[in-house]
Amino acid sequence: MGCLTMLGYFAWQAERGPRGFTYQRNLTEQLEKFTTQLEAIKGDRNTLEARVAELRPDAIDPDLLDEMARKNLGFVSTNQVVVHFSN
Repeated sequence: MGCLTMLGYFAWQAERGPRGFTYQRNLTEQLEKFTTQLEAIKGDRNTLEARVAELRPDAIDPDLLDEMARKNLGFVSTNQVVVHFSN
């Protein structure tokens, strides 16, 4: 009887215990979720790094510089109208 009790206890711990199979499944699901988030963040970072690279003094894109000056500083000619759209 004692052996069956111990066997039952360990079987329950393996399935429902704090480090059992259910816990491992939850960890796997969290890992998948965080991996997806990491890939999205890496994509955003690559986009921002490309934009920063365009702003370096040795490779300034005139169109980008013009766009940023208009947006941030409000520089426009007298015959131009600037319309701001929210992103």
